[in-house]
Amino acid sequence: MSACATKGYKIDPRSAKALEVKRAWLAGKATDKDLAAAWAAARAAARDAAWDAAWDAQNKKLEEMLQISPRFEEAT
Repeated sequence: MSACATKGYKIDPRSAKALEVKRAWLAGKATDKDLAAAWAAARAAARDAAWDAAWDAQNKKLEEMLQISPRFEEAT
């Protein structure tokens, strides 16, 4: 994860926590329940990121279709 951070990528804390829990689980220091909860949180993080990307792409397309200039938004 640190390699991603040094490249400037945004890392959702839920994903980072899931990796920590997985490592703890492998070492016998986390339960299956802990692992399942961390996995669910990481999955939610991925879903949120995909939703945000799709939303941004859709808004960009809509702005192109409506020919809305980004400067128009700043002026209002």
